[in-house]
Amino acid sequence: MKPSILELNRLLDDTLFEEISQGVAHIIENAESLESMAVRLIELGEYRGAKMFRALAAEESAKVLILVDVVRCPLEESDKRIGTLRRFYSHLPKHIHARACQWRTADFAELKRAIHRERRTLYLDGPNEVDWIFQNYASTERERPMYVDYVKDITEDDGDCWWLSPLSERKYWESESATPTSLITARALDGMGLTTPEGLSIVADEWRPFKPEPETSYFFDLSPRIKQTLLRVMHEGLCPEMQSHYYWTVIDHWPFPLWSLDLTPLKITVEELRGERKEGIEVIKILEAQREPPPRISRDTLEALDKAYAEWRCDEDQLISRYASSSGDTRLVVLTGSLGREIASLESNKKLKDMVFTLTPEERMDLITLGWFGRDPQSGWEHCYHRARMVGLDDSIDYICGLGRYWLKGFERWKSEPELPASLRSGGQTV
Repeated sequence: MKPSILELNRLLDDTLFEEISQGVAHIIENAESLESMAVRLIELGEYRGAKMFRALAAEESAKVLILVDVVRCPLEESDKRIGTLRRFYSHLPKHIHARACQWRTADFAELKRAIHRERRTLYLDGPNEVDWIFQNYASTERERPMYVDYVKDITEDDGDCWWLSPLSERKYWESESATPTSLITARALDGMGLTTPEGLSIVADEWRPFKPEPETSYFFDLSPRIKQTLLRVMHEGLCPEMQSHYYWTVIDHWPFPLWSLDLTPLKITVEELRGERKEGIEVIKILEAQREPPPRISRDTLEALDKAYAEWRCDEDQLISRYASSSGDTRLVVLTGSLGREIASLESNKKLKDMVFTLTPEERMDLITLGWFGRDPQSGWEHCYHRARMVGLDDSIDYICGLGRYWLKGFERWKSEPELPASLRSGGQTV
């Protein structure tokens, strides 16, 4: 035996739909098995293994989306159909199909931009978006839970080297996600009867004439076509035990057809990214040097607000700890309705809100500005200031109070000599 997924392109529709329907059933069964193993490992506290099985379940589920895209591809686009089938064996395209289930893009152009980022063999990222050069996210996300490696920072020629090991069990627990969205979507497509031979025939009829263009809209083009497809399978009685959440999952997570797009790795050189990084740093220098107009709220007022904020957070932490102790789980507390109401009723919470409410509108907008400026190192003062004025006071008192940990930090940053963020400078370089 040898892998022969391309043979599906030789089949006439009736046989194609039968074969794909059988394949989807096998794929979903296998993905569900992988997900069940992940759940069992989580119950045993084996979070590293759970992460690996969950990644495999996501990738396996993406095969369902690939096969359905083959059905959605127009018959005259033979090369595109073959290219889509080839994705069955490639990690990056499967990763992109899986990720596309999580994106709610406004139009096809936005989806193409997102996929362009995913395809890059190297990319810039970090707190300022240009801090460091990383390898392709899909490949590192897939391999990091499994392998130890010796790596080098390639942002600069003289970058450091170090050993990189899979995350600790505790870190996996803290970052553990829910069931992969690609599996949830595959379940829903199957549960709605779209992956039966008859359902796939309807999919072909509805989607083969559909060729997305950059301006093709999610709300005006994609969503109505999904709903029309679901209406037809329901009228045909292909989902007699249809559950309503399957219906909405398909609408929310079945992405644009990807058959027309290039999902192969996009070669990016280190030199190109270093050039982009240099340009980005120059922009940040300009933004960081701007300090006008000044905030009108006084430091004494900020310090009083900061003290009130600290008192509220201390009371909140004590309340959450009591809830955690009573539930027997000291690691995690779900903010239930009752807990949220108790937090809102804390005297320290009311005191802080009253203090914020009695400020002038201009001072409240300063709090938003300082909060953003202290929270987002890549944001310039002028940008934060004018954005806060554009938003006005639409943000609630709760939101303004939520920025409390950044008020003084933003003020200190505004008062200090403009300089590049630490991740972008060496030797305390000023702007």
